[in-house]
Amino acid sequence: MSNTFLSIQDGVLKWIQYPNEPYSQFHTILTQGTGWGLVISGYGILWRSGETTTGTLELGYGRLGTSLLLLLAGGLSGSQGNLKSLEIVRRSDNTVLYTETSTNLINAFTNEPRLAVIDTSLLTGEEVSIRFIDNDPASGWAWLGVSPVIYIK
Repeated sequence: MSNTFLSIQDGVLKWIQYPNEPYSQFHTILTQGTGWGLVISGYGILWRSGETTTGTLELGYGRLGTSLLLLLAGGLSGSQGNLKSLEIVRRSDNTVLYTETSTNLINAFTNEPRLAVIDTSLLTGEEVSIRFIDNDPASGWAWLGVSPVIYIK
């Protein structure tokens, strides 16, 4: 498995290698709502929902270890941080095993992607997909950003 991904460093698009963590298996798009797309920002390549659009991005599949590591960013329109969330879903029966708001995962509302570490030790070995849900229809700051690389530890 490769453990590299594209990122922007010093204004140049480069392949970056992370030698210490297994590379994500979550590279298959299972659901891509109309508001979601890949964008290149000053922080690298992100999956990003739109300012006024809502929808779900579901990526699969991967077998969980003790934790997941990913980058999240997102704006806040008013007090609507609870409208953006992440779910871990069991592949075999589509059961939601974990859910949390994106703002609780990174404890911030920010344009800059921040590391979210999710303890999946009780789910080790489960084959899952990850859903990112943006239900915030407001304008300006009503978006969610997700790194296209998710690490399994």
